[in-house]
Amino acid sequence: MPAARRVGEGQNHQTIFFGPTNVGIHATAVELEAGEVGEALRLGNTVDISLIASLERRCAHLYHLTRAYEYKNNDTAVFIHLQMAEKLRWQDFLYKNDVRTMVSTLVRRAKPSYASEVRAFANKIGLLD
Repeated sequence: MPAARRVGEGQNHQTIFFGPTNVGIHATAVELEAGEVGEALRLGNTVDISLIASLERRCAHLYHLTRAYEYKNNDTAVFIHLQMAEKLRWQDFLYKNDVRTMVSTLVRRAKPSYASEVRAFANKIGLLD
């Protein structure tokens, strides 16, 4: 992280983003892959994705957090993060199988208090056609 801080935010050298935010995104992904879900959430929730220009990197981070919240059975947080990602890159919800699978899982698990909102979201992306 010290090198990322020295380089600073907003560095894009030949489409390679570097800086504290991107390092935080990668650190979150590593913790999640290592099975350290709590640590992934702790780190991930400190990352301000608005500081990085790449929509792909922003969404990748939101998907990491979504998976971590799925592991914790926090469907409300899953839904919030999926909605945030959809606002940034709606096309992911049409073409990426892993993203569509997350929405399908949420449809099955949604509590009655917000199930209609989840179904409307799934319908919006063409999942319930």
